[in-house]
Parts: sequence; structure tokens; C-alpha cells
Amino acid sequence: MNFVLGIDGGGTSCRAALATADGTVVGRAKSGAANIRTDLTGARANIVVAARQAFVAAGQDPELIPQTPAILGLAGANVGTYRQQLEAILPFSISRVETDAEIALEGAVGSGDGAMAILGTGTVYMARKNGKSRAIGG
Repeated sequence: MNFVLGIDGGGTSCRAALATADGTVVGRAKSGAANIRTDLTGARANIVVAARQAFVAAGQDPELIPQTPAILGLAGANVGTYRQQLEAILPFSISRVETDAEIALEGAVGSGDGAMAILGTGTVYMARKNGKSRAIGG
């Protein structure tokens, strides 16, 4: 069976969801902080822990991780080269790192126009109009 991982990481925690190719979520897990700007190595470790636990929660072998693509929405991905540094050291077959704000916007409004706010360890607002996204603060 083919899987895909969705990872949401911020300054407080990292959440992972393992889904089948048709989008059915089969396992979820949570681990520690995953802000790649403040602690790249620690964030990577917590991302891998959450991914492994999601596989276990789904009753699947975590050894499938290297064969599984992942999309990650992470705090700090919009700063410098942290995104590229992390993508180079992740164990997934394909790793697409986006900001946590971009992922939250997509989750909140889908592909249409709208806005959202993240009010957690950090704060960021993001809006999309006519297909163009922009962060407001953060």
C-alpha cells in the first residue's frame, strides 16, 4: 500500500498524519517542537519520531518511511536556507517543506481566497486573494 505523510511542526509540537494514496488518514501522532529556525537538528528528530509513531498507530511498519513522500508545514521554513537544509536530511522519499502558515491557510480555506491566523507559540497571519498568498506579520 502507498502512503503519504503530512507533518505540521511549530514551536511547541509536531503532529503527523499518515494517509493512504486516496487521502484516508490511517494513523496520527504527536511529538516535540519542530521549529526549524530555532533548532534544526531537534526539529528533524521530532519530525522523524512523529512519523514513526504515525506508522505504528496505523499498524504499519515504520521501515516504510524511506519509501513514503511527505509534505511538511513548519515554523521557520520561511527564513534563510533552513527549508533547504532540512529537506536534505529528511528520510522520506520526497520531502516538500512549506511554512506552517501556508499549510494552515490551505487547511482553513482550501484553494480559494481567504485568510487565517496562527496564534500559538508564535503568531502569523496569512491571506490569499486571486491565487496569491502573502504573510502578514509572523
